[in-house]
Amino acid sequence: MKTFAKMSKSKRFRLTILVLAMNFAIFTYGIYSDSDLSSLGTGLSLLNAPLYAYILGESYRPSGDKPSKDSDPIV
Repeated sequence: MKTFAKMSKSKRFRLTILVLAMNFAIFTYGIYSDSDLSSLGTGLSLLNAPLYAYILGESYRPSGDKPSKDSDPIV
């Protein structure tokens, strides 16, 4: 149970849940308004690309971490 409490305080987890909820709402609206689902899926995937980049960056080096002196700079 402690794992879930710790996970719910994670910025990545909260942001992912928020974006998934927004994607669900947008996709549901797209189906309701008879949109082209291929175009809608392409648009949603383009909107999710920054989320994936953020999660990858936070996984590699979290926001609170400072680079150490002996680490190589990212080019």
